Amino acid sequence: LLLEEKEIISSVDSDVQELFDISNQLHQLGSRSLHKCAVLRFNPFKETSGNQSFAVALLDGKGSGVVFSSLHTREGTRVFAKPVKQGTADGFPFTEEEKAVIREAEQSVQEKKV
Repeated sequence: LLLEEKEIISSVDSDVQELFDISNQLHQLGSRSLHKCAVLRFNPFKETSGNQSFAVALLDGKGSGVVFSSLHTREGTRVFAKPVKQGTADGFPFTEEEKAVIREAEQSVQEKKV
């Protein structure tokens, strides 16, 4: 009877270890996936009307990802993409609007936790 119980416990222990490994894999995958996002529309130039320019932050669980910006003028629209590493600039300085949209993305996740 004890040997049978030992085998059952060993089997359950193996199952628990497998579930633990799966949980770790999901955690690692989750931290690399898209967690935080925000959109900010703004008007950078006085001669244009409306908030036709925008910034979009797409960040993972560690605050890394990309921020896209679009500046709309009468002559045309320019689009920029800048890398984000743990919430800070990675090689390209951020505009005030890009900083604001990154902060907004970070705050949106914290608000969901509350």
